[in-house]
Amino acid sequence: MHIDIRLNALVGVCSNDHEVKILQSAVDMLVDENQMGVRFKFLSMFPSILEDFYKRVPIHAFSEEKVEEEK
Repeated sequence: MHIDIRLNALVGVCSNDHEVKILQSAVDMLVDENQMGVRFKFLSMFPSILEDFYKRVPIHAFSEEKVEEEK
């Protein structure tokens, strides 16, 4: 769901290392296999009346934008 892109955006506005550590810890909790990573599933629903709007302005996590793999 491109959580890494959202994390990078949030880290970019952090004012100190402590805030960065809190964000990274939260992401780790959500995606780590030993925590919530494989125990919880995600479902998102949107009203069909907004279909045309989301075609013009896609929700980032659901867009088809290609993201380079981290090396």
